Amino acid sequence: MPKFWIVMAVYRPNAVFLTEQLKSLTGQTHVDWRCVLVDDSDDPAEHAKLQAAAAADSRFLVRAHSGRAGSVKAFESGLSLTPVDADYICYCDQDDIWMPDKLAITADFFRRTDAILVHTDLATMDEAGAEIHGSLFRQESRVLDHRLLYLITKNVATGCTMAFGRALLPFLLPFPKLGFPPPYHHDLWTILHAAARGDIGVIKRPLVRYRQHAGNQIGQREPPAIRRFPRALLRAPARYLASCRSRWQLHARIASDFLGSLREHSATPVSPDVDQLRLWLHARYPPRSMRQLARELYARKDPAFVVAQQMLFGKLSGVACPQTAQIERHWTESMRSPDRPTW
Repeated sequence: MPKFWIVMAVYRPNAVFLTEQLKSLTGQTHVDWRCVLVDDSDDPAEHAKLQAAAAADSRFLVRAHSGRAGSVKAFESGLSLTPVDADYICYCDQDDIWMPDKLAITADFFRRTDAILVHTDLATMDEAGAEIHGSLFRQESRVLDHRLLYLITKNVATGCTMAFGRALLPFLLPFPKLGFPPPYHHDLWTILHAAARGDIGVIKRPLVRYRQHAGNQIGQREPPAIRRFPRALLRAPARYLASCRSRWQLHARIASDFLGSLREHSATPVSPDVDQLRLWLHARYPPRSMRQLARELYARKDPAFVVAQQMLFGKLSGVACPQTAQIERHWTESMRSPDRPTW
């Protein structure tokens, strides 16, 4: 029976929500798991409450940060504690509810496929636990495209549904120094590395009940309407172009961090999509792969088309960021080297 290591980032949780989540974990039909609750509150009283809540099952462990660092650092800390005998790793939120067979279905999917990472659909619910929508995939019109360029424009996997093989762990750590609050999150970082190194699987069944409440750090997102694009441009062109530049800088930061991490593990093979991502980042104008992606997104009325347009506008405006310049220097040096390293 495969062993699961579950990482839960916790910060001053609602006692009722946390209790329901812990019960959903102890009620899993797949019983070979352990869960670390990483307390990010830096408050002895909160830590004591968390230890009391986790005392109901010996498979729960509670660890604390030395200071408030944010959920991304909490997840990183939990990953660094992964036992040597763990086969698969899951992210978990403090206020959701897992379906009883979530781990069992995930383990069976890994057994039947060669996927390095799998994510699932979610059902949204309100604070009282009443269902809002039976499928977040349908609610957000989510397109399950796992190409790197698409993932840069829109992450299609929700962190609390992810599970991945231990083989991916060495490539994830350490996380980039993102600061607090971070410009992007652990789930995007994880799926980018998975997309570069193997197949990503999807279970199109809601295995998590995703609670929506006032304290959500991210929550569900309504897809932007394609028809709003020309209206925004015509109504406030300067503001729209500024947002394009801002979005391009964010995506350039993500791509730069990711490519820099791949360079640290240059001996391992990666997907050809990495070359397209590198070309987009370093080309003065959008390469054909980026323009082709924008056409595909527009043709299928994908919400990520708006973000792709912003990436194109930012690239055409010639905006640069420090991360891009740094990666560009490394790339130039490697191209001059007789034995060019592989990113």
